[in-house]
This record gives sequence, C-alpha cells and structure tokens, in this order.
Amino acid sequence: MSKAEEKARQLSKLYYNQGLDRAQIRDLSGAIDKLRFSLQLDKSNIQARNLLGLVYFETGEAVAALGQWIISSNLQPEDNLANDYIKDVQADQNRLKNISQSIRQYNEALAACRAGNDDMAAVSLRRVLTKNPKFIQAYHLLALIDIHEGKYASAQRILRRALKIDQTNPTTLRYLAEISEKTGNGRGLAGVRKVAEEPLETEKKSRAAAFRETPAFMNLVNIAFGLLIGTLLTSFVIVPVVRSRASERANKALVDYTTTIDTQDKQLSQQTTDIDSLNQNLTDTKTQLDNAKKAQEAYDKLLQAYASYQAGEYEQAGNALAEVDETLLSAEASDILNTIKGSITVEAHDIYVNEAGNSYYSGDYAKAAEYYERALESNPSDYGMLMLLAQCYTYLDQADKAIEVYNRIISYYPGGDEAANASYAISMLGGTPPETNVIVGQGEDDNVYVITDNDGDGVDDYVITDNDGDGIDDYQYAEGGYYETNG
Repeated sequence: MSKAEEKARQLSKLYYNQGLDRAQIRDLSGAIDKLRFSLQLDKSNIQARNLLGLVYFETGEAVAALGQWIISSNLQPEDNLANDYIKDVQADQNRLKNISQSIRQYNEALAACRAGNDDMAAVSLRRVLTKNPKFIQAYHLLALIDIHEGKYASAQRILRRALKIDQTNPTTLRYLAEISEKTGNGRGLAGVRKVAEEPLETEKKSRAAAFRETPAFMNLVNIAFGLLIGTLLTSFVIVPVVRSRASERANKALVDYTTTIDTQDKQLSQQTTDIDSLNQNLTDTKTQLDNAKKAQEAYDKLLQAYASYQAGEYEQAGNALAEVDETLLSAEASDILNTIKGSITVEAHDIYVNEAGNSYYSGDYAKAAEYYERALESNPSDYGMLMLLAQCYTYLDQADKAIEVYNRIISYYPGGDEAANASYAISMLGGTPPETNVIVGQGEDDNVYVITDNDGDGVDDYVITDNDGDGIDDYQYAEGGYYETNG
C-alpha cells in the first residue's frame, strides 16, 4: 500500500470518528457530511458506510439507507452488521409497508404542490408523517406549504419537530430564520399569489349617419325606373349578341382543346417519366453522400481514438471509439480498430470507474451516472457498479431510470440474492418487480429440482432433474405436463 493510500485511509477513519460524534449529539446533517467525505477517501470503510445508512434511516431516508447497506454487504459479505440491518428491515413487513407507502405519498404530495394543489398536498404529507414520523423532507415540504399560506405558527411547530430529529439541519434552520424575519416585521410572506384584475371592457359606440339629398319617395321611383330599363336592354339587345359570340368561341375552343390535349398528354407522360428518373437519381445521390459522410465521420473518430491511444489519453480514446460505426470501415481499418479496441476498453474502463467513484462520493450524481454507464458498456453485469448507478438515479429523483437499472440486475442474476435485493429496491421506489426464478428445492450435488416460471409468463416451465441422485434425469416438465424419462 502506498503512503498516499495509507494517508487517505487514516483520514477516512478520522472523518468517521467525527461523523460518529456528530451522530451521537443528533447533528445528523453534520454526520452525513463527515461520513460521505470519509467514504470519498476510502469507499471500503465498512463502519462509515454502515453508520451512514443508520443516519439516513434515522432521517426517514429508508431507500438511501438500504442502498448503503447493500453496497456494504457486497463489499464485505461476512461478519457485516449491514446484513443484520437489511434482515431487520425486511422482517418487519408492517414497517416496510409504511415506509413504501410514505415514499409514494410524499411523491404524490410533491406533484400536488407543483400543480398548485396545496391543500391536497398537506393532507398527504400529514399521512406520510403518521407512517414515517422521522421523514425530514416531509416536514420541510409541509412547513413550506404553511409558510406559503401565511400560517407561520403552524410552520414553526412543524419545523421544531424536525429539529428534534436533526438539530443542525441547514434547511430547517433556514426556514425558521425566514419565519422569524416575516413575523418580526409583521409582513406576510413575499411572493403571495396575486389575483389578476380583469381588464374593463371598453364601451362600444355606434354612429349613424343620415344622408339625404332628395326626398325618400323620389329616390324609390328613380331606382325602380332604372331597374326596368336595364332589364329591357339585357333581354332584347345584349343577351342575343353575347350568346352568338359565346357559341362561336366555344366551338373554336373545343377544336383547339381536342387537338392540344393529345399533345399535352404525351408531353406529360414523358415529363412524368423524366421526373421519376431525376427523383431516383437524386435519392441515390443523397444516399451516397450520406453514406460517404458517415464513413468519413467513422474514419475521423477512428483516427481520433488512435491518436488519443498513442498519447495515453485513454478516456478520450474510449469516447471516440464508442462513436465509431465499424460497419462503415474497410477491412484494414477494422484490423486497426480491433488492435487497439481491447487495450482502450480496459484502460478507459478503469478511468471511468475511478471518475465515477470520485463524482459519486463528492455528490455529483449526474456525472457519476454518466461514467458508470460508460464503464458498464465493457462489463455490463458488474453488480457493484449497477447498484451504485441505481443509487445515482435515486439521488437524482429519476426513479424510472433507477428501476430500469435494478431490472438489469435481475436479468443478470436471476434467482440470486442480487435479484432479491434489486426487487426489494424496486418496491421501495414504488415500482413492481418482475417475476423472477424461484428455487423450491436443491440437492447436495447442486441438481436443481424445481425452478418455477423461468420466462416470467405466468406459466410453469421448469425441469425436474435427478430426483434420486443417480445421475440420470427422472422427470422433465414442459408447459403442459410432466414427462417421465427414467422409470
């Protein structure tokens, strides 16, 4: 072990002791900060990780607590108190149910607040605190609703209850300071919703103008006389002439149209053929240009990856290599790719893991998630990394992504403790775990007697093998019935 590593471990133990001291005086926020820094210096510090889980659990963060204990159990499977903590939580089904319901109701209350339904959110939060009375975040949100409505006395009572759980929580203290400021000068909460005034409608005025140059009776007589003269001229003079000329023009136009239409049909047919041909040529040319552009980009990325590889910049090389479309490369370029791909993948994987760990323990969960996803490209079934990635998404309030990662764990480790832990975490996030393999019996020679519903379709499709231990399968089962193979 190098001197730097030994120094880091000593500092990690120092911060663990400081975190323990703060936890004992119920400075839980300070304890969390110290313990997280301890794990940043030494992620294998089991005592610090177990204590961090206990502190999280004390503040009502059951999912975060279980995440720390599960990682701790994975790092040290034997003689680890984290195993007992997990069993204790899972054994108390009523408590587990209350925690799960409180998390779901808190999320519903948060959504109601964002939608402006403060009353409904307050009702949900009080139910949450009845089931999980140490849930600090629920106290904060309920106090914010009261502050928003100007109920400062009620908000103070709520925040004092939170302060009994965590005496130095900065959010609790900040809200109390804001209430003191508001109540000290007698003003209401700034930013209270305002009701927009409806604009007044402008009055519509109508104007009537009267215009008379002659008496009304004479105007009517003149109009009637004019209509009569116009009708006579139209019927006996204009209409016959117009009809005659229109007939001549129609006959001539019909002959011209008949002659022209044949010519236009031929021209149109030829033009249509030419247009189709041009469109096809244009499509082919565009496809060729697109393929050439993609091929050029693939070669550029390959050269970039190779240059970074030669310079020892493995992370940049790995990023560039991930964007290379191997199907667009020539045989020679593919040989170059395959030559450097293995080395780049290994080196870049280690860099991604280190960067992910540093980002995770410094609280930059978005960056940590990005690096864990990259590292998992070369080793997609790494259980520890998958658990840390799921925790990143949980801290980022991206429950859907966290559940997707837990489902990956179930697919890689069906029927094992890993899948059981992942299923439990999915339930805690409000999701529904998929059907997994259930081992009903297993012999000393590791022959599996019953594995139920292997494909999760709700129908048993297991195999019963070697019931009597003679090395020969006795029964087989396919969807539909048993088949005896060894009488």
